[in-house]
This record gives sequence, structure tokens and C-alpha cells, in this order.
Amino acid sequence: MKIRQALDVISKISIDYYIDKPYIVGGLPRDIFLKKEIKTTDVDLTTNSSDILRLGLIAAESMHAAFNISDDGHITLFFENFDIDFSSNFISSSVEEFLSGKLQDLYEIYSRDFTINTLHMDINSLEISDPIGMAKDDLENKIIRTPMPPEITLGDDPKRVYRGIDFATRYGFSFADELTKYIKDNTDKFTQGQVKEAFITQRINKSIQNDPDRAISILMDTGLFYHIPLSSEFKTLLINRKLLSKYLEGNPS
Repeated sequence: MKIRQALDVISKISIDYYIDKPYIVGGLPRDIFLKKEIKTTDVDLTTNSSDILRLGLIAAESMHAAFNISDDGHITLFFENFDIDFSSNFISSSVEEFLSGKLQDLYEIYSRDFTINTLHMDINSLEISDPIGMAKDDLENKIIRTPMPPEITLGDDPKRVYRGIDFATRYGFSFADELTKYIKDNTDKFTQGQVKEAFITQRINKSIQNDPDRAISILMDTGLFYHIPLSSEFKTLLINRKLLSKYLEGNPS
């Protein structure tokens, strides 16, 4: 089965079972909008509602696909050459409180990590839409920005900071000023005590491989430079660029 065939089956199921319309989200519409070469074998879907899990389970049965339900509640269907991931429909309680009952059908979108990951692609026409009206501008201006104030978005998951650095170095983007300022003023929220060392190392290694100059620049600007575990690619970069003494002078440990 090919991706298009699977999406057609999923679209028909959503109609037949009166399930909210599914949209393609995440990396695929982002990369298409950026006119990047598409090599993905992963497709992310959402209905922006709790119906997404029902859709995934019915689709798995209909297409006789192996599947897995993760701890966070999202379901992944596995095919020979691709996977389809059905969103967990995570809605942040902080987002609900901030929006105070307004825009309820957009809670799931505003609960995402960065505006560049909020684009929606119609599962049938493949038309790309920007539900919160920020993603296209930020993609065009090469900005990494949170859809909510940083204290809300990053408060939900501090690991998002390191995902943001990965995105910035992968695409040649910069952090929005308010994002940089918040991280710099609250570096303690993103250190090894809050985020696992292995995760930080993995993301920073990847970011350095993407663009070492941009990675170091963002780490310096945000104040995270002194809190990165001294290992692997990061340690090698510091040694090669004669930054090790600077790191050791400012490292709280």
C-alpha cells in the first residue's frame, strides 16, 4: 500500500464513522511549504479532537496494519515503507486557562511546540492552511517562535528548547527575541535537573552536525552554553574552537 492509498482509506473512514476531518500536520506540510525535498516516511495526522484515537484504531483494523499505542495516547500504524502517526490530541491546561474559553477548536494547535509545526494540510486536496495565522510568516521570516507565550509552551515541556535548537540549525532559522529572553532569564528550567542529560546531548549533537556556528550562537544567546553536558560533539567543538576554558569558567558545576 502507498501513502496516498492509506490516506484515502482514512478519509473515507472519517466520513463513514462521522469522525472529525483529519489533517496532515507536523513536518510534511512544513517542508512542502518550504519547498524542501520530501523524503519522509512518516505522516502525522490530527483531527484536533479526541476522535483521533478512534480513527486510528478503525484504520488499523480496516487496513490490517500493525499498530502501537504509546504512553502519551497517540497511535502509530506501521506499513512496509511508511508509518502514519495519529496525534495524542494533547491539550495544555495552561493553554486552556490562557485562552479562557475562546478558540476552543484550536486548543490542540496552540498546545504545539512551535508555530512552524502548526500548519495543516487537507488530507484530500493537500491544500495547506495556517489555522493560527502565524506559521507561514514565521517560516518565511525564518523564525522559531512558540504559539503561546514561552512560559506556557516551554512550561508544558522544557525539552522543547532543544527541539527548537535542532529546528533552527536544520533550517537556518533564528529564535524569536521573546523566546531567547525567556530562556536566558530562566536557564535553570532547562538544565540537566529538568531535562535528561541523554536527551540534551542527543539534540545538541544533532544541532552541531546541522550547523555548528548557529548552534553555538543560540547556546550563547540563551545562556544554555554553560549547561550543556561536556561530552561527544559538544566537547569536540569546544576543544576545536578553543572555547573549553570559557565553558569551564562559567559552568555552575
